[in-house]
Amino acid sequence: MGGNFESVFVPVWFLILWNVTLGSFAPFLLSLSALKRLSATAAGIVATSEIIFAFVTAWLWLQEALNTWQVIGATVVFGGIVIAQTARTSDVVVQADLALETGPIILPVELTEETKP
Repeated sequence: MGGNFESVFVPVWFLILWNVTLGSFAPFLLSLSALKRLSATAAGIVATSEIIFAFVTAWLWLQEALNTWQVIGATVVFGGIVIAQTARTSDVVVQADLALETGPIILPVELTEETKP
């Protein structure tokens, strides 16, 4: 791998631990923490901004650059995500008491286990 850190060597176990911690565990905890402080819409937009962070990391660390079509594509994708996240007409996504209001779901007799041969 090239870039600014090509002369740095670390053990494989450290790289695996680093990837598990910062690639899975930390983002999960941070997203849960964000949901406590942000609305679901804002948290969704922030979560999808990883595209931008990936571009910046590739540019700074690997000296890679995007061509015009890649920038246009990323802009369309990110714009679509923002539109989809902000297009809600209500602040309530799902009513928490919906199950209490409608009652239990009762299946017809022909679909229950007791009537199967």
